[in-house]
Amino acid sequence: MNVYMRIADPDGNILRLSDTMQHAFLHNEDTLQYSVSDVVNYQNQELNTCLTWERTDEFEPGVYSISLFTDKHRLGETALELR
Repeated sequence: MNVYMRIADPDGNILRLSDTMQHAFLHNEDTLQYSVSDVVNYQNQELNTCLTWERTDEFEPGVYSISLFTDKHRLGETALELR
């Protein structure tokens, strides 16, 4: 299954490598840009995996939102503040 991580900066912009469809996925008929993706082999058992964003610029101070998706579901969201 595909897993997508979206990181939004304090202004709401998604951190991403490009604006192309190569860095986008469909969710509920919306095209969403993502920061990082991976393919995981989930077989209904606990699974440890890690998605890492390699920053392209310095992080600005503020609150960043992080959302996780699969092709069909939004898995969850959290926020963290960078100072």
